[in-house]
Amino acid sequence: MTDEIPVGKLLLFSQGQYSDYIVTSLARVLKPINKEVWDRISTEVTTASDWARDAMNKMVPRLIKDGYIEEVEYQEFYLGGYGELSKWEKT
Repeated sequence: MTDEIPVGKLLLFSQGQYSDYIVTSLARVLKPINKEVWDRISTEVTTASDWARDAMNKMVPRLIKDGYIEEVEYQEFYLGGYGELSKWEKT
């Protein structure tokens, strides 16, 4: 990651590992986000949360509330797996 995420950049938020991995949202940056901004907000949401997943679920709404990002509607299209291109199926 760079030192600053610039205005206009699209951010894909994800969490989890292996089979628990999920994409949670897609957002457009409205104000630059740097390490200081991220650390401040993540500390605040973690302090206000009872467990780590709760903090992860609060991060994107907090970035929206503070005017750093706006969510972008998107649709997933599964390309396939194991070397085979999928048929037309919207997910």
